[in-house]
Amino acid sequence: MSGAELSRALGVTEGVVSRYGRGKNMPSQKRIKEIADITGVTFTECAAMYLVANIRCHYGEEVLKAVQAYGLDNSDVAAVAQIIAALKGNQ
Repeated sequence: MSGAELSRALGVTEGVVSRYGRGKNMPSQKRIKEIADITGVTFTECAAMYLVANIRCHYGEEVLKAVQAYGLDNSDVAAVAQIIAALKGNQ
């Protein structure tokens, strides 16, 4: 699915979808669920993709590699982020 198709399905601009994909902006959990439903991937896979892009964008490739060096794959990173969000009351 192209960025243009996804943006139309979500009712947002292509720029919004582009910023999500590059990690400039992090979609809300509700938006991640919408994207997962539209694209046919699991919530965890979708969240992991955006979290990895966000970490890479805001903290750099070195930080991402350090996280992955601890044996965490993208799904683990997404699960940790969900736990943190729940503890902060951001779910």
